[in-house]
Amino acid sequence: MAISGLSVRAFFPIFAGTIIASLSLRAERGFCNNIMGMKHEKLTVVVERTPDGGFDCYIEDGEKDFGATGMGESSAEAIASFREACALMREECARDGRPVPEYEYEFRYDLRSFFDYFSLFNVKAFAERAGINYSQLSQYLHGRRNASRKQYEKLERCLRELTRELEAAKF
Repeated sequence: MAISGLSVRAFFPIFAGTIIASLSLRAERGFCNNIMGMKHEKLTVVVERTPDGGFDCYIEDGEKDFGATGMGESSAEAIASFREACALMREECARDGRPVPEYEYEFRYDLRSFFDYFSLFNVKAFAERAGINYSQLSQYLHGRRNASRKQYEKLERCLRELTRELEAAKF
């Protein structure tokens, strides 16, 4: 499915007990690092809720030494802040005459960040469609309880089904 020139593939793999929404977004231009000449390498960007109620966005540990991070009151603000940091890094590379390779970004969300960023989803309808009690999902989203692996699998199946339906939809 193409949205504003971006290639979007959404799915929920289960990773370390956290539901992840993986959206591969082809970057217009990547940012530089100590590895020169790489094209279309995929970088994982983690988006998560912080204990103080804000949101953080950063390159997954061990992938690259970029130091680009984003913070905000919402997941959208954190992602925008991250993109701004990346743009500044690209400008620095260009200014220093270093190559600026292209990358694909894979954004990984925890449950709270996912539903904050994709607020167009009606959480109650999504829970119903997934076969999960709405009040139970609400407790997961507010950090009062942690979802079991079985609940994550239900959410994953629901999102994959919804993704297939959206990819088949035409206007």
